Amino acid sequence: CSYAKINLGLVLMQLDGKWDQIDEKYRLSPPDLVVAGNICPSMMQWAHVLGQIYKVPVFIIDYPFAYDDSEEAIRENAEYVRGQLEELKSFLLKCSGQKEYNYDKLREQTACCREIAIYQRNISQLAQVVPAPASFIDNAVSMTPAISMKNQQAADFYREYMDEMIERVKNGIGSLDNE
Repeated sequence: CSYAKINLGLVLMQLDGKWDQIDEKYRLSPPDLVVAGNICPSMMQWAHVLGQIYKVPVFIIDYPFAYDDSEEAIRENAEYVRGQLEELKSFLLKCSGQKEYNYDKLREQTACCREIAIYQRNISQLAQVVPAPASFIDNAVSMTPAISMKNQQAADFYREYMDEMIERVKNGIGSLDNE
């Protein structure tokens, strides 16, 4: 996976003291723990490698594949993930040494993730315009902040990216010379 390779390459450069070779906006602080979802097979391996490199605990959330869109299947999948989120809560409390879970911080983080998801959905819809305002590669590379950061800085990135795509659509600017 290119994302994993790029991220791990940056991590190794940082560990080798090569901070000056990495643009400041791409530098990530060392994690206290790693939490990941199994959205692709590489994600779990990536998370475990980061855990090994930084010697921090790792928690993987298993998202079931949605092959059945019946209400029963959706409910079962939601309950399955809900159970893991309860386990995650215990994991986070144990790792942080906290006695109580900070639901205000969770609401803040969830709101940020929701904002990112809305921008990504809008960007996906804009990508369907002809001429396309961004290429597949542009959109693939733009996934990194949502995967690695999930914070207000990432939301700001997607807002700016979406605004740029809106301008390109308004002006008929495509990502290819001859679409």
